[in-house]
Amino acid sequence: MIQRGMLKREEVSLQSIRAYLKNHPEQCDEVLRSNPSYIFFEQRMQSATGSLGIVLEKERSVAVDRKNIPLGMPLYISTKDPLSDEKIQKMVFAHDTGGAIKGESRIDIFFGSTEVARQKAGKMQEELELWMLVPNDYLSNRK
Repeated sequence: MIQRGMLKREEVSLQSIRAYLKNHPEQCDEVLRSNPSYIFFEQRMQSATGSLGIVLEKERSVAVDRKNIPLGMPLYISTKDPLSDEKIQKMVFAHDTGGAIKGESRIDIFFGSTEVARQKAGKMQEELELWMLVPNDYLSNRK
């Protein structure tokens, strides 16, 4: 959308993308289908389920790059809440993956399914410190 002049880089967020597509419905399908990272969801009776096959837990489940962090791995993160600037320092778990998540210390936090969660997810671009908690023999047995 930036390359097509629809949005400026500094104004891109989940909210600005949704607003643009709402105001330009004729462009919606083309924009969504042109993004290989866009995920189409299906309605289910249970809450969101991650790549690990378990229901995602609000502010405890994160999506990771499996090339760097194995699914199920416990992680400790330090970052800031994108709405309040309060510190977030907690244990989370690698329960999911994502096409746009690339790199050793790149994660997406599952904030939940509420409107506030949607706002947090849309604005989250904070710096992150991440520690992967591994058993003593994990690194020596890794191929």
